[in-house]
Amino acid sequence: MSGKLTLGWAEWVALPSLGLPAIKAKIDTGARTSALHAVAVEPFGSSQNPQVRFIMHPDPDDPRIEVVCSAPVIGRRTVVSSNGESESRYVIETPITIDGETWPIEITLTNRETMGYRMLLGRSAITENIHISPSEIHLQPELSYDVYKKRRRKNLTRRPLRIGILTQEPGNYSNRKMIEAAEARGHVIECIETSRCYMAINDHAPAVHYDGAALPRYDAIIPRIGSRMTFYGMAVVRQFEMMGTYCLNSAQAIGASRDKLLAHQLLAQHRLGMPNTAFAMSSRDTKGILDLAGGTPVVVKLLSSTQGKGVVLAETRKAASALIEAFRGLRAHFLVQEF
Repeated sequence: MSGKLTLGWAEWVALPSLGLPAIKAKIDTGARTSALHAVAVEPFGSSQNPQVRFIMHPDPDDPRIEVVCSAPVIGRRTVVSSNGESESRYVIETPITIDGETWPIEITLTNRETMGYRMLLGRSAITENIHISPSEIHLQPELSYDVYKKRRRKNLTRRPLRIGILTQEPGNYSNRKMIEAAEARGHVIECIETSRCYMAINDHAPAVHYDGAALPRYDAIIPRIGSRMTFYGMAVVRQFEMMGTYCLNSAQAIGASRDKLLAHQLLAQHRLGMPNTAFAMSSRDTKGILDLAGGTPVVVKLLSSTQGKGVVLAETRKAASALIEAFRGLRAHFLVQEF
């Protein structure tokens, strides 16, 4: 900070990196360490990149205002409160802003729901440019809790996320590249093998379990479910959705994408470009089917095929007719699509 500030015994402050634009803080030079109200404190990340996520209710009179915060952990500290009780707390470092002046401070996380002020500003956060006037209050510009009600999604603060990739191949190239990209942006990301998940399905505490323990709460899940795992994978994704976790692809969307016919009907319904397609099972009108697809060459594919299996290119009408007859003999559902 470059300017000089005079603070009363209580001031409005902002912690922009935590997504907290307005908090009333009590200035207490008797306390060495600053403290911030935090509930549902949850550590995550590796030992090389420890993070902590917590929920903050900035307005003591309105618990409905809830902000999910996360930040890198710089350590743990045992703090003795004014009533003599000691508590081990996570310590984070984050910028504080008062009247346009910004500087980094260390903050411990603790439950202050019984306190009148959600934040305590200790003497370690008070620089040589700050003067304290203990007999005065709110000497700096006043803020308002209304800012939380007016915030729009596009203005939400960037913060480290805990992300899970639902996959059967944690070591494949695309998963490794996603992990690299997420970690380069400060996020914590880990692979969850779909088949090793099992679920507690109830109306009070739905959970996904993995290797003997309930999985932690994720900010987002990226489903990467192979065709052989579709049914079970969709069930796991639905479970995460029940728990309120954001899933990049919903179970419904995954199911629609695996149903070739439904996927084509949805594309057509929304007027999205796609090849002319005919769908049949046992129709004897081979010529009519080929005409609906726009004539040869065509691709004939089984509805249940995956990864190119059961998909055949017919370059002539004779070859296409033979394929259609073969699929008809199997009494299989098939698509005929222009090539």
